[in-house]
Amino acid sequence: MTLEDYRFVAVDEQFKLPEPVESVLTERFDARYRQQDGFTPQTKLMTWTTGGLDQVVASNTTSRSSCGARVPVRTLVPTTRWRVKMRNYSVTAGERSALTGKGITYGPMFGDGNFGTGVAVPLVTGDFEIPGDGSFYYSPWVTDPNAQLGPETDTLVAFGYTSPSNMTVAGLAIKWWFTNTWSQALDTEYKNQSIQNMYALPTDFQIEYEVSTTRLSGLWIGDSISEGIVGPANVSQSNNVLQQWELSYPNQWAKFNNAVINNVSGSGWSAKTFADNMGPWTRVDHNGAGYDFGVVALGTNDYMNATASAEFQSNMSTIVQRMRTMCGLEGKPIWFLSPTTRNQGNDSRRIELHNWLATKPLGAAGFVDLQTAIALSLTSTSWASGLSSDGVHPSYEGRDRLIYRVRRDMRFARPQSATVRNNDLFTRLTQAQYDAMAGGTDPDKLYLIRG
Repeated sequence: MTLEDYRFVAVDEQFKLPEPVESVLTERFDARYRQQDGFTPQTKLMTWTTGGLDQVVASNTTSRSSCGARVPVRTLVPTTRWRVKMRNYSVTAGERSALTGKGITYGPMFGDGNFGTGVAVPLVTGDFEIPGDGSFYYSPWVTDPNAQLGPETDTLVAFGYTSPSNMTVAGLAIKWWFTNTWSQALDTEYKNQSIQNMYALPTDFQIEYEVSTTRLSGLWIGDSISEGIVGPANVSQSNNVLQQWELSYPNQWAKFNNAVINNVSGSGWSAKTFADNMGPWTRVDHNGAGYDFGVVALGTNDYMNATASAEFQSNMSTIVQRMRTMCGLEGKPIWFLSPTTRNQGNDSRRIELHNWLATKPLGAAGFVDLQTAIALSLTSTSWASGLSSDGVHPSYEGRDRLIYRVRRDMRFARPQSATVRNNDLFTRLTQAQYDAMAGGTDPDKLYLIRG
């Protein structure tokens, strides 16, 4: 399959979902007025991330003296500027050796992993250090209005590096990997032949981008399901793929709910991962994002690892505290999403975690039951037919069920800091309520009749 095949399969599935009419009308009206007349745009510094480091689906890469990669990048909204950031750092084990970067090039993608003739632009030439101590290398900003990222086309970003003897830390990403020499990745005339979508991507490779937007911004932390691991129905894990970043269910929820998110999720990650390690928290710039909300979608790996309920609750308390104090979410809504079954037993522990999260502890603003979106009931020990790829991760249809459930149940109020003109407001009310106004309506206000 080509990259466009993967994108087509995932997107084609999502439009088969039923939706309440009022929800559709309200969201479309909100989108129009937020973008045109209602809200003053806010500058947000967000991060496009690959899958999490030290994850379990693809192992850390063995050392290679020379390596390179090309990564296709899209963002949900057009950027005003962007740059590359990289590090060679273990989320759970700490420091690694620094790498020697050999260059960064970008340009429109033509076909799978190929640059068009004469359109690629060198962003960095010559050697640069990719740190291994937890800090990041930052490239210069790309400020050319004609070279900005957006939702319609893929920008291909290529980099190369040389490595010392120890392992390079890897995340997951759809990318083309050049294992023989770094120069092939940066040679814009070199044509690659096949997609490599489920292999580890060397380094913690990210795109930091700035947007001017009226969308809400949020921090989403989770495991491999949030990361975007999917596959055809009823196959083995080896047949799973990592979706394009914008097609993971958190980003699809954000796309259709006027939001942008920093998705800090990784395969095999649990509440314990976030509570015991600072590595996941230092991946993105939380201050620049100006978060309006947070989402925690953890618990599946915790119950499979037989984590005691008391320990899970303690870890969640640490997570919420860090979201509020480190990430700027004090006084802002944080939502919990339920764990889902894994077809591997220990579901009694999952139900304990589910029931505790459903009480909205730790000051949570809300709870979304994902289990009954993909299974017949809370106590079901397997995904419903056709909704899972391997019993743990969703199929394309299962992913769409998750999107729909979160769209239905998780809504956020407009931020209090937003600027709204009076004649841009609208009111929802029933026909009876409207009739009772007896003509005393505001001619500059829109009234949305429910029912």
